[in-house]
Amino acid sequence: MKKLFAILAVAAIMTACNNSGETAADAQKVADSIAAAKSADSTAAAVKAAMDTVKAAVDTTVKAVDSAAKMK
Repeated sequence: MKKLFAILAVAAIMTACNNSGETAADAQKVADSIAAAKSADSTAAAVKAAMDTVKAAVDTTVKAVDSAAKMK
């Protein structure tokens, strides 16, 4: 039984130590993902700002049409 535990312990250590860690390519992928996320956030903010501007313009146009209709 001791031999079995010894073999399992050695196998576990070899398996755990086999990880080579993070490479430069992995680090670049992470950096690219972060940059893409930031870009998506800024794009969403720009779209929201544009939609707010369009909504304000439509509201102004509707008010102008309403006031013109009341003048008739």
